[in-house]
This record gives sequence, structure tokens and C-alpha cells, in this order.
Amino acid sequence: MKTELNGQTFRELAADTGIPLNTLLSRKRYAVIALRRWMRTLHDDYYY
Repeated sequence: MKTELNGQTFRELAADTGIPLNTLLSRKRYAVIALRRWMRTLHDDYYY
């Protein structure tokens, strides 16, 4: 599985940073959720 960051896999990122693979995946998940909420707020403010 490739990431959107420099074409590295999550395994490579985990090895490079010393952060466990599942922690990186969890952090990405929460970041995506936060971004979706923020974008929904912007959309709602603009169109309503």
C-alpha cells in the first residue's frame, strides 16, 4: 500500500520514523475524518 507522501509505503514510514505501523494508519484515519468534517463545514457555510 502506497501513501500520498513521497511514494513510500506505510511499512517504510514506520521503519524510518520508529512509529508502529498501526499507529500511523490510525493517525491517517483520524486526519481524514477531521478533514472531511472541516470540508463539510466549509461546504455547508458556502451553500446554506
